[in-house]
Amino acid sequence: MSVIRIKSEEGPPRAESGTGMDKVIASTGLSPRTKIAIGAAALVLLALLFWWFAPSAGSQTVAAERLTVSAVSKGTFDDFLPLRARVEPLVTVYLDAVEGGRVERILVEDGTVVQQGQLLAVLSNPELQLNVLARQTEVTQQINNMRSQELALNQNRLANERARIEADLATGTARRQYEMQRPLAERGFIAGRTFADSRDTYEANRRRSEVVRTQQATDERLQSSQLAYLRASSASLNQSLEIARQSLDSLNLRAPVAGQLTSFDIQVGQSLQRGERLGQIDSNGRNKLRAQVDEFYLGRVAVNQVATAEVGGRTFQLRVSKIYPQVRSFILSAS
Repeated sequence: MSVIRIKSEEGPPRAESGTGMDKVIASTGLSPRTKIAIGAAALVLLALLFWWFAPSAGSQTVAAERLTVSAVSKGTFDDFLPLRARVEPLVTVYLDAVEGGRVERILVEDGTVVQQGQLLAVLSNPELQLNVLARQTEVTQQINNMRSQELALNQNRLANERARIEADLATGTARRQYEMQRPLAERGFIAGRTFADSRDTYEANRRRSEVVRTQQATDERLQSSQLAYLRASSASLNQSLEIARQSLDSLNLRAPVAGQLTSFDIQVGQSLQRGERLGQIDSNGRNKLRAQVDEFYLGRVAVNQVATAEVGGRTFQLRVSKIYPQVRSFILSAS
């Protein structure tokens, strides 16, 4: 079967022109230069308004109802420093074990109000008791030895006194006999040898009396210094003995001051070491306030400065009693 292609003589169709239908419309908006000029003028106007109404750097805007206007007058300027303080006992005394030992009895409980010298607990320390007894025996022996020496010195003093009396008596007797025989010997009624013997006896007794007096003065000076030394040693030994007894008595724990006992939690049978912290006693009814003050305000705080505290709706008058040099805080105590 054959296919026949027929070629047309007409060309491609032409598009119709719309020139006769388009219409030019004239622009009615602002030009770009005009818009830029208007924007710049608006920015300048806003800047001037902000500069006019904005507050200066050293001023602050405050509501009118918060201001009070009155006449200026001379008076006292009161500066207040509000703080938060912590209530603490005015005086706190710590309880430490002077000597170690085993707890035998506890007579008070934690939180009890105790009196000064009240017995709190009883400790036992057999080794300490034996040492104190041995020390007491040694001190007693030394004291007895010194008393024996003191007695011997007193006896020596008495012996010297007796020797002086006997020497003075012999000297007096020889002197009377010599003075009685001297006029008789001058007249020849007494032999020269007898008078010479009386004179030599008188001179010998006189010199012996002087020697006894010199020896007595020397012994008295030495004995006085020795007795003073013995008495000082005896006082020192008695003091040592008293310290030994006090160390034994320290096993009885007593309250050093009156107040409320706190942190006292020892138990019967517990072994305590020397210097161990057992508790503390706080002053009962006497308190203080401890407040932290910023370093910036330390120049405005001074000792004896007046302060007030509000506790439970009540106002209390206080005074500054101490400022710590560590630049950390100061204490307000009730005046």
